[in-house]
Amino acid sequence: MRMKAIACYSKDIISRMNSSSGGIFFLLARQVISRNGVVYAAVYTDNFNVEHCRIINEKDIEFAMGAKYAQSHLGNTYVNVKSDLENGKNVLFVGTPCQCSGLKSFLNGKDKGMIYVDFICHGVPSHKVLEKYLTEVSKNDKIISLNMRDKTTGWEYYSYSWKYITASGKETVIKSHKVPYMKGFSSNLFLRPSCYNCCFKGINRLTDLTLADFWGVETQMPRMSDNKGTSLILIHSDLGNEIINSIATYIIAKEADSYSALKRNPSALYSAQYNKKRDVFFGLLDNDENCTDLINDLTKQSTYQKIIGKLRKYMNTIKKIRGI
Repeated sequence: MRMKAIACYSKDIISRMNSSSGGIFFLLARQVISRNGVVYAAVYTDNFNVEHCRIINEKDIEFAMGAKYAQSHLGNTYVNVKSDLENGKNVLFVGTPCQCSGLKSFLNGKDKGMIYVDFICHGVPSHKVLEKYLTEVSKNDKIISLNMRDKTTGWEYYSYSWKYITASGKETVIKSHKVPYMKGFSSNLFLRPSCYNCCFKGINRLTDLTLADFWGVETQMPRMSDNKGTSLILIHSDLGNEIINSIATYIIAKEADSYSALKRNPSALYSAQYNKKRDVFFGLLDNDENCTDLINDLTKQSTYQKIIGKLRKYMNTIKKIRGI
């Protein structure tokens, strides 16, 4: 089928506020589990390591909700997915485009009952950086809860925040653009080497659905925006269309123009640009330099450079979309 784009969000305000954007993952996962299926998605483990986990209970879906800006370790996930399929289970796998492609290749066509869902991925940061950064931020008061996309400060115009709670009970909320770790992430300072030359960019994907934030929805489709998060869903297959229809009663949805929808999502089309300071960063980090100071020092940029960079990215995105 021809790729279709929709703007949507969950009618359930609680799960939506706990999600990165419109709360669609929760609904998809709940639907699969309600039919005796299995969900594989990324969760935090000890020290905020990120790993793919097998989920079979609705109450456990919450652990996989929300964006996690670090590499997810797959472990035996592909083998476990294969086993579930062989046992007649329907399986929903949510991961980066490269993880979905790897799973599809591993299953080698024996994937009846499989639902592949990826997301628009900017790039995958090294967990080593996140671990060191959180250690510095905590200052001997261990962080026990972390939300990298807290919406209490809003969602539109990237107004979301980092919210973390320490062992002593201290709660901290910081606007995302003021968080050094996010500055380094958006500056491509510590992504995986393969992310600078990603083979999985573009509109035509091997997955059934692609999930994303609908950035710019407040101006493009104002009736679909209330500053609580709106999802952009790209539907790539008949199965993907069936899945969205199966949750239709739980969402507010409207078909979107793919050209307009992707204007503010250049990561769907382009790899992250290599940051020439990356080697310097890791060299100094390995020498036990302060992570926060390194990020702040290496991401300093003049206002002129920022404006030119944004204009170039915007114009390149427009050219790419016109070719769709």
